[in-house]
Amino acid sequence: FECLWLSTDFSIGFDLLSSEYNVLGGFSDPEYFLKSKDCALESLRINPNEIEAQQSLSANLLFYDWDFRSAKNMLQKAIRLSPKHPELRRTYGFYFLIMGNKHSAIYEHELATKYDPYNPILVNGLGLMKYFNEQLDEAREEFFRALEIDPKFRPAHEKLGWTYALEENWEKAITHFQLYHEMTGKEDHGLTGLGYVYGMTGNHDKAYNILEKLSIRKWKNKEV
Repeated sequence: FECLWLSTDFSIGFDLLSSEYNVLGGFSDPEYFLKSKDCALESLRINPNEIEAQQSLSANLLFYDWDFRSAKNMLQKAIRLSPKHPELRRTYGFYFLIMGNKHSAIYEHELATKYDPYNPILVNGLGLMKYFNEQLDEAREEFFRALEIDPKFRPAHEKLGWTYALEENWEKAITHFQLYHEMTGKEDHGLTGLGYVYGMTGNHDKAYNILEKLSIRKWKNKEV
């Protein structure tokens, strides 16, 4: 995608870059939101009606700048232009979640999965909204559905682990947290859930071992 920078008048290219950085900001490092914002603004400079750029910029305003009013205004404007855009609906759902309106958050994510039913990110998002609304059984259905679409979609395993942990079903929680950790492919990633379960079940040696790994990771990378 970086090669698209070569075409300074190619708004769709900036849209693609902005979307990619947007995903990385949400799942990897929030600093990617800054790159997403730059690309979105460049795309909107070329074409003020680019929906993808508006979606990326609204996500940036919401998750990085915490400018909720501006994010809402941009989302509403974009949705009027493209009411069936799944990513717009998903981002609007997160806006409602942050504002404490969980039912509207679920509704927007239901629309997102309606318009793009085989996207594991959207399906996982719907499960997350139900998780925050304490609908654990319904949330698990969505997380398992995301894994049916993509068996390697590791965020679903992490969320499944937390649904079981909240019910003190430690065995199933450990199973999914271990899968999540293994799928990261790194010794010091994806350990928080496991550490929590080990601590809650009195397995203190394993819990402290995880805390040590996380402390070393943070010492090496103070941005973590």
